[in-house]
Amino acid sequence: MRFFLVISVFALFIIGTLFYRYGYFLKIKKSYKFLLFFLYFAIGYAPVLTGYGFEKYLGSEIYFYYRYFLYFLYIVAIVFVCCDIFIDFILFFINKFKKDVDLSFNKRIVFLLFITFLLSFYSLYEGIKVPKIKNIDIVSSKIKQDKKFILLPDLHLHRVLSLSKLKGIIEVVNAQKPDAVLLVGDIVDDKLDRLKIYLDVLKQLKATNGVYFVSGNHEVIYDYENTLNSIKNLGFIELENKGKFFSEDLFIAGVPDLMLFRNKSKIYDLDEVFSGASDNQFKLLLSHRPLKFKKNSFDLMVSGHTHGGQVFPFMIFVYLALGYVSGLYDLEDEAKLYVSRGAGQWGPQMRFLAPSEITVVNLKSGK
Repeated sequence: MRFFLVISVFALFIIGTLFYRYGYFLKIKKSYKFLLFFLYFAIGYAPVLTGYGFEKYLGSEIYFYYRYFLYFLYIVAIVFVCCDIFIDFILFFINKFKKDVDLSFNKRIVFLLFITFLLSFYSLYEGIKVPKIKNIDIVSSKIKQDKKFILLPDLHLHRVLSLSKLKGIIEVVNAQKPDAVLLVGDIVDDKLDRLKIYLDVLKQLKATNGVYFVSGNHEVIYDYENTLNSIKNLGFIELENKGKFFSEDLFIAGVPDLMLFRNKSKIYDLDEVFSGASDNQFKLLLSHRPLKFKKNSFDLMVSGHTHGGQVFPFMIFVYLALGYVSGLYDLEDEAKLYVSRGAGQWGPQMRFLAPSEITVVNLKSGK
């Protein structure tokens, strides 16, 4: 219900803007205006038409192209509207200094279409490519020996994901020879019976001291218990409301996604999660969703969930909803939070002004 509400609000904005500016005032027949409105309406609600249920009518191969095509049109519309508004701002400020500067309708359309498709294809490239490595350094006096972790949230494995991209991500991660890999939720985004080949590839992740994971909201959506068991069967270490002694100077713990606790009075108890840790140990918390606790009894929390907004201007709504978008944040109680933009995407396999990342977290001694 919330998904449809969010999509509807944004769809109405897209439909209204496009039709008002490029439909209602055009000197064309009413029937053509109606067709334009129907086209804008279909594009605005394209995400609603991409559900997996359509596969049984179209077949797996056609569905792959159908889904990518609809999402591509949707992002094209978003980019077009953003560019259109941006041109208005530019012209407004230019006219502050030089009057009567304007673009003819035809020139405006040609320029908008050119820049829109250029940015849209670049966004598609940004979405389907293997993410680049991003290094962050966390220095603490509690760390006695430097450590290298790979933070890998939001893989979003699903039936139309490029298997070559997943293989590419794993090659990059394994080449780093990390001490541990942290899968911080939204590992899967589909039914388990459609993901066997992907999980077989994911199993190839290697780290000196193991691969750790917690759930995200999509694990809750897609059969929580069986999903967790399937991931544990890969040999990965589950940290759902529990902690683990990692080394003399590091204790690692995790919490499940907030969605798991809907309609429950008790949610998180960080004192219990870190009960096995000593005061002089660096405490690392895995939480898919960046959370705000009354007391931050950890040194570093690593999260994903936001995708950095994934496609502009959604990062604005992400910030309004969560207070965090991406990057390193200083919290109260001398704690820090790092929010990754994630290695994969939800919905359109595209990114606009929010590139994906494979995050190398370097824990360094601050003697």
